[in-house]
Amino acid sequence: MPEGPVIALQSGSTLDLQCNASGHPQPEVAWSFNRTSIMGDNERILVRGSFLSVLNVSTTDSGIYHCSATSEAGTVSSSRRVLVLDEALPTNVTVILREDAVLTCGNDSLPLGTPVVWFKDSRLEAVSDRFAVTEMGSLLVREVGFPDAGRYRCDVGGQIEFVTNVDIVGT
Repeated sequence: MPEGPVIALQSGSTLDLQCNASGHPQPEVAWSFNRTSIMGDNERILVRGSFLSVLNVSTTDSGIYHCSATSEAGTVSSSRRVLVLDEALPTNVTVILREDAVLTCGNDSLPLGTPVVWFKDSRLEAVSDRFAVTEMGSLLVREVGFPDAGRYRCDVGGQIEFVTNVDIVGT
């Protein structure tokens, strides 16, 4: 089971992880990704003792990273879920007055349970009978009115944000 919050990154950035283990003698550290051993350096993956770096991450680097530290005293392990999202330009959406709207956060590929917070025009959007965040992180706006037009921003895990500009049409 992954420990701690999801690490969210934009594609093209670098993922840096550390396996926190110490002792005498120094524990042997092993890394895996989605249950497949990481066997050392290549052009994008660098392993330096307890540190793992993945350069130029892409969505295929999303998953569970696991480290195990083994010494004479035993083995300890830790896992983190990593989510890599494609860079997104602001999306423009036109919604019909008095209809429901669903605004997706990013490319709608967030795993269930990813923490997402929505803002409208820089104000935190409160969940109410008209506004709800779905399990996939989308924002449901019921019976859209002209005051609902504006700039919406979803914040993924406090690390990545996506912007949707909403325009309302109708009479």
